[in-house]
Amino acid sequence: MTTGVNAATAVAPQSFESLNLEAEMMAIQITRANLLEGSLVDQLNEVKNRNAEIAKLNQTLNALRSVKGDKKDDAEVKINSELSAADRANLNSLLKDANVKDIPGSLAAGSEVKTNGATINTWIEAIKGKIDSLNSTQQLAMVRMQSLMNKRNEAFDLLSTCLKKFADANSSIIQKF
Repeated sequence: MTTGVNAATAVAPQSFESLNLEAEMMAIQITRANLLEGSLVDQLNEVKNRNAEIAKLNQTLNALRSVKGDKKDDAEVKINSELSAADRANLNSLLKDANVKDIPGSLAAGSEVKTNGATINTWIEAIKGKIDSLNSTQQLAMVRMQSLMNKRNEAFDLLSTCLKKFADANSSIIQKF
């Protein structure tokens, strides 16, 4: 998925001895640009994965809110009558991932699970905390991605500038003869 300068055009460091200064500078800049582009792709994938995790947590949050509905904190809530078996298993997994305490062991097993509104509120708050944490991490990842994009663009600008200078120098030499 990498776009940009082809990695095959980069020159191995061991072969620099046989190149002139222009070719060495070009090879270094192409290698730098390719490395930055690879890092950028990795960062994009990380952001994408984190977005998927946030979406999954939001789904669980919505499921918990619908299970609780407008019941009061001391009201009994029967989770099994509100959610499908797949949703209960997903909820159980997500609650564990969010380090939520007091998850009934029978939540994923399919037996009747009764709890109260206050417990569900505790679960909701734990998931909100996990989402907030992921959002903060996501913001830092976006800053890092912007920095990588800037460095990548600088590498291509420098490469372009070098090419122009080398072409101008060669043109000047040719004109003198």
